[in-house]
Amino acid sequence: MTPGSGFGSTRRKRLPEGVNQSLWAYATSQRLADDETHTFADHPLIKTDLNWIKEKLGTTTGLAADLGCGSGRASAMLANIGWNVISIDLSPHMLSQFIAENQPSINRNCLCVQGNLARLGFISDGSLDTAVCLFSTLGMIPRKHDRQLCLNAICCALKPGGKLLIHAHNWFVQHNHRQGLRWMAFDTFRQFTGHYDYGNRDAQYRGIPGVKIHMFHWNEIRNSLALAGLHVKSVVNLHSTTAQNIGNGFLNRHFRSGGWLIEATKP
Repeated sequence: MTPGSGFGSTRRKRLPEGVNQSLWAYATSQRLADDETHTFADHPLIKTDLNWIKEKLGTTTGLAADLGCGSGRASAMLANIGWNVISIDLSPHMLSQFIAENQPSINRNCLCVQGNLARLGFISDGSLDTAVCLFSTLGMIPRKHDRQLCLNAICCALKPGGKLLIHAHNWFVQHNHRQGLRWMAFDTFRQFTGHYDYGNRDAQYRGIPGVKIHMFHWNEIRNSLALAGLHVKSVVNLHSTTAQNIGNGFLNRHFRSGGWLIEATKP
């Protein structure tokens, strides 16, 4: 599917591939786009991941893709430190908000593209120096097959030696509250029975019911990256509330972290 191909109409009868009704409602909401920057301005994960991107990419420049860019906080930061950026989001309203909120000097370095992360074949092979996919954006793709297609396409789009910087939620973060423990028991049953929706937790996301957020086991996200042809180079294990680095170690990596910031490279 090419970028911008009919995404703008909320009356579309057939949803884009890899997109369910709740995600489509999110992508076509003007209200969410209007509130995006303000809603997450003080979120601890936003501050952590932007600092992490600057640490990993601040001494180099090239062409980056910001995948699921939202209102463009990562795109703007990358442009500020000298990168040219392809800012990709399913929502035309988010892209419009990004353009409206930033100075012409930023927008000149960013090409906004309305596109579907489940079908990223429109990015030329070997064209990107880096890609970023933050704030559990990969986990918002409901089906495992489509998440893998996304990672495969990212690897194809990266140059040899190129980096993917990605965030994902840890399945075990749910143990912190009683409702989460009940969900873990239910989801374990789904895993053993081979249910297609295993790992997906339905959420009321900013007023939209039924938005699925995939919770990954560490081995699951690592193996998905490896299957795409990407090698994990470094990982930050994040505290579930503060988004601070809780340090390395097997227990932190697999069970204690709320999620991970993962630096993966293409050989």
